Amino acid sequence: MPLRIPELGPSLGRLVAPAASTLAPRHWIALDDLRYALVTAIFARAGEAREWSAAEDNDLTVATLGRGSWLKAWETALNAVTDRAREAINLRLDGAAVEARMPRRFRNRLPLALGERNALKARLDAGSAPFREAVAKLEELGAAVRAAHGEGPVTVAWEGAISTAARRLEAAWLSLEDSLDLEWVRWGRDVEEVRAWRRPLWPLILGGVAFAALAIYTGLLLGGYLPVPGPLSAPVEWIWDRWS
Repeated sequence: MPLRIPELGPSLGRLVAPAASTLAPRHWIALDDLRYALVTAIFARAGEAREWSAAEDNDLTVATLGRGSWLKAWETALNAVTDRAREAINLRLDGAAVEARMPRRFRNRLPLALGERNALKARLDAGSAPFREAVAKLEELGAAVRAAHGEGPVTVAWEGAISTAARRLEAAWLSLEDSLDLEWVRWGRDVEEVRAWRRPLWPLILGGVAFAALAIYTGLLLGGYLPVPGPLSAPVEWIWDRWS
């Protein structure tokens, strides 16, 4: 029997139709194009699966909507969001450094390194565990569907698991958006620390003290209150002659 691919639009929920708002954009990076790309990838796999189902090739139908397809679409979207957030964070840090007149050698240390980028990605991905569990279950049911040749209760369970995976994908995306809100606050503190940076005062103080000491020594020397060192006797005598 041909397998039935459920309509995924209702299960994807706010991935397809985000909540309307008259307020300014919620996030500090643009997400709409990345969300569209994620939904398009899932719809494309579902369309291919329907074509294989119409051709009564259950193995390819199951494989097209298998765990790998879902995870690839999610990882592509997650990496794109992470890289865009990283770029925005780097721009904020550099802008604060320019405002604080931080030397370039210090500014060059501010951009997020690879390890920090991976940590950012992990925080944005923190809410995807239910989605990953759902697609793992879908993979298990897919293997059972192949063994049953598309017949029996396992087929109905597999079809339901597709809708579940779509709902969990929506939840993972909404969690990612919430994590972005937290990252704005998290990196805002770092940006303020960079903006508050000031050059250390000790070189200025040390230079001032040295200049003052030199000026006092020169005054005492020219005033005759201190003995004139041999190497300075000629210029000091010349000054005294002109002074007199």
